[in-house]
Amino acid sequence: MAILDPFLFGTGIIAIVSMVVFYDLWRIWSSQRQVPKLGLLENGGYAWASGSETELGRDIPGLMAIAAMMVLPWFFAEQSGTPQWQVITFDVLLALHALGMILPKRQAITATHLHVDGHSIPWSALKPAKRQKAARIVLHRKGWWFFAPLALAGSPADLSIASNRIAAILLAEEE
Repeated sequence: MAILDPFLFGTGIIAIVSMVVFYDLWRIWSSQRQVPKLGLLENGGYAWASGSETELGRDIPGLMAIAAMMVLPWFFAEQSGTPQWQVITFDVLLALHALGMILPKRQAITATHLHVDGHSIPWSALKPAKRQKAARIVLHRKGWWFFAPLALAGSPADLSIASNRIAAILLAEEE
């Protein structure tokens, strides 16, 4: 069995990670247009912005995973023959992704969708998590298995309003 060329493999990984990172950063940037107004919305919805500190609390597990992904390749780079510049590029991309994770974001609730992280998710695709944390709201995306949790961040006042609206919408969905 032939071993894959480390340069080609590293280039492929960098290409995939680049697409994910730049797509996520573009979605976060586009959320400013998707949710242009904060507070009560004309359609009965509610929009709010999170802060970096609440995003940090929301994404701690993901940030820890990114930190591990940044460190681990260094243990195997020399042994596998991966060029050092590829490992550095990989780390820079992951650092950009981590930065995107803690940037303040705009979120909104409407009668039909939840707007979060630059995406619009219909309420029919969401359900409340069984366990809720005090500092955030956690919903589950139906059919996403391990990747289902979707945490919403914001100030306690914003999350209180959002929680009440989400409960009313999900209760209406059940009926």
